[in-house]
Amino acid sequence: MEELRSKSIYQFRYDLILHFLKKKYSVHILAENDGKVTELEKIGCNFKFIKFYNSSYNPLNNIKLIFNLFKYLTLNSFTTVITYGIKSNIYAGIVSKFKKINKINVITGINTEIYLSKKFFLKFILTI
Repeated sequence: MEELRSKSIYQFRYDLILHFLKKKYSVHILAENDGKVTELEKIGCNFKFIKFYNSSYNPLNNIKLIFNLFKYLTLNSFTTVITYGIKSNIYAGIVSKFKKINKINVITGINTEIYLSKKFFLKFILTI
């Protein structure tokens, strides 16, 4: 998933990041490093490399990801977590709920006609 990489965050979330930095929020980015970390750090972001195992269905990798997210969110005091990408929405959502941290899930690139027309699916997504 491209959205969990530093390059994609830099290209598609740069304005949002700048908005939060101008409002004096601390911005922490958890993503895979593919070359844009230096640029993100130069504008004032804190970057943490985390492996999302995007194409893996291995339950051990998913447990490791949840553990790493839990560890990072525990070591830092956050008021809100913004996620996008399927794995980050689900797993950070689980950890955020457990840690009682506000979360904003962003869903990009899904076909709303197919998925959001199913009421049970929408209800499931909104409750995560």
